[in-house]
Amino acid sequence: MAALVGVSWSLALLAHAAAAIAAWVLLPGGFPLLHARFFANRALPAVAVGSVIAVGVLAARRSTGARVLLLLFPAAWLGVALAAGTMFSESGGTVAFGAGCLAVVLSLGLAMAWWRFGVPPRLTWLAALPGVVFGAGFVAAQRAPEPSTAPFAAPEVELGGDRWTRSLAGPASFDVAPWLRVVPSSGEVSVQAGAVGIVVEPRLEFISRSPDRFWTVFAPLQWRGDSPVRRLERADRELAVDYSDEGSLRVRATSDQSAAIDARTALQAPVFSHLNSFTRVSITGHRRLGLRFSPCPEVVVEVIHFDYPFGAPARFAYLDAGGAFRVVQASDAEKGPFTTLGEGRLARGEPLSVVLVEKGDSPPRELATIVFHDWSRQLSTELSPTAGWGLPQNAFEFGLASNAPSSAAYLTLTLAGTSVGRGWDSVGHAAGSYTNRIEIRLPPSR
Repeated sequence: MAALVGVSWSLALLAHAAAAIAAWVLLPGGFPLLHARFFANRALPAVAVGSVIAVGVLAARRSTGARVLLLLFPAAWLGVALAAGTMFSESGGTVAFGAGCLAVVLSLGLAMAWWRFGVPPRLTWLAALPGVVFGAGFVAAQRAPEPSTAPFAAPEVELGGDRWTRSLAGPASFDVAPWLRVVPSSGEVSVQAGAVGIVVEPRLEFISRSPDRFWTVFAPLQWRGDSPVRRLERADRELAVDYSDEGSLRVRATSDQSAAIDARTALQAPVFSHLNSFTRVSITGHRRLGLRFSPCPEVVVEVIHFDYPFGAPARFAYLDAGGAFRVVQASDAEKGPFTTLGEGRLARGEPLSVVLVEKGDSPPRELATIVFHDWSRQLSTELSPTAGWGLPQNAFEFGLASNAPSSAAYLTLTLAGTSVGRGWDSVGHAAGSYTNRIEIRLPPSR
């Protein structure tokens, strides 16, 4: 029995050490020393490995301190169970149950050892307190902070000229201009610039949500379809769509080479999510696409394919709290550390212009310019829990569907999300009305 207990505890300790080392390697780094994620991602794994080593040394010396130190492990899992069950009442049940079972199993193994070798003095039970604190602290560090986005309700845009209301039995799509089409049900706006097709989805969309600020992978399954169209109105070269969720979409062909999009989304309460989009853009018909950003116009960044969860690095951009706009490349898939490809200044509230460049031509040719008027005003610059290395929650992600340079490209803008990095942490969007005004300019020779 003693040998069985010894082997079981040895395996358990090795498993804890392996898990701690994996957490150190896989969880993002680069957080300030006083940040909760430094505690969870660096300090706690180091403490766990150190405790395993200490138990091994004390056991080799046949010290009773080994049995006392073993208290840390079931106590830590008890702390995880208590914190998950109380802090995340809607999505933490699975974690609380699993951690509670581990605490019971480890406690039984410890009781068997004490039954054979004697129970340590009562004061040694105080050694369990740090374990409970460490376990609960790790879970508490996973709770999303308060939302830090800044909703902005710009003045409403009214249609000009005579307009009319169409019932929902009308066509599935409307041609606002020969090169400009709108699909009201999905909110997609399609622009045809010669051989190049651009599809913009400007409505704020949440792909995965958390009901209590925990990791979305533990959240109850939710499905969110398109919001039903409540009203359609049309004037010459203009279309207005109102949705049942109090959102709206206005599309106008401002000239033969330009279009204006105005999308509104209202959140009645804060929303915490892992994956979401403020704007999604897909681009087809190019041969080798590059992007030129207004804060660093001297750099044309090629759009490339990246792997997931490991492999070829991703490229994306972000705006930090100091007003620095950076285009960076990850070191492994979408994970850091990150290398800067271009950098410039972008003030809060300043429009961000992105020029689509055909790098397959010599010299490179401009395909279109997309101006995002409201992204920088409403985004969060608080630190991302999944990206690490000083990166904020906002992101401007871009990539290709495959390794072929001519494959479909995508741009995804987020105000606050955790797509970049490791983990399923959620971050918040504050309640309020969000405005997304976009301008698309085509070259005269399209």
